[in-house]
Parts: sequence; structure tokens; C-alpha cells
Amino acid sequence: GADELLEHVKTSLGVEEGSITEDELFTFEEAECVAACTEAPCFTVNYRYFHRATKELFDEVVVDLRAGESPLSKGSADDQGVMPEHGTLSRVRQQIPKSRCAGIKHPEEIKGPPNWIEESV
Repeated sequence: GADELLEHVKTSLGVEEGSITEDELFTFEEAECVAACTEAPCFTVNYRYFHRATKELFDEVVVDLRAGESPLSKGSADDQGVMPEHGTLSRVRQQIPKSRCAGIKHPEEIKGPPNWIEESV
């Protein structure tokens, strides 16, 4: 689906890769990998992912952005946050407590699930 989505993006925006739309709101570039294989095809807007993307989803996101609205609720994570400024890499830093960090043990010493997996209560 990525090739079809990319062709739709070109047609929908009316520009080739690397060009800017007449309203100067959009540009795009193809990426070979965005580290989301199981969620493909996907696209990003200011580093926010939209997974399992369809042509319809892309069109909805473009409409929202042109209207000055945040399209984040359309992402698969249902992120209701504010769209970060261009160039913002992350608003949240991952923190793994020491108690849940993976350690070095001989395989025969391991007596249960990995310590980063939550146990059911």
C-alpha cells in the first residue's frame, strides 16, 4: 500500500517529492523505513506517526491541517495532544525504572518472564 499512498499524496497535493504546495503548507519526501513495519503503510506529520494509513486518512489529515486543526486524534494511538512545532522530536521521554531494566544472566538462571513485562494482578 505504500506505493499507492505515495502516488495519492503526489496527486492530492499536486506536487512532486521535495516540492512545496502553492499554499506553502505541505512538502513531502519518501522514506524507505520509518521503523513501523507492522503498522505500514504510515506517514508522519511533524514527527507524529499515522499508522495503517489509507488514502482517506491522508485526505482527512490534510483537510484538518489546512483548517488549522490538529489531526492527531486520527492517529492510531488516538493522541489528543497538541501538534508539536516543526523540528520537535519528542514531547515525552521514555523512562524505564532500574527494577524493570534487563540484566545479564545466564539463560539457566532465568526463572520467569522478562522483568520488563508487567505481571497480571
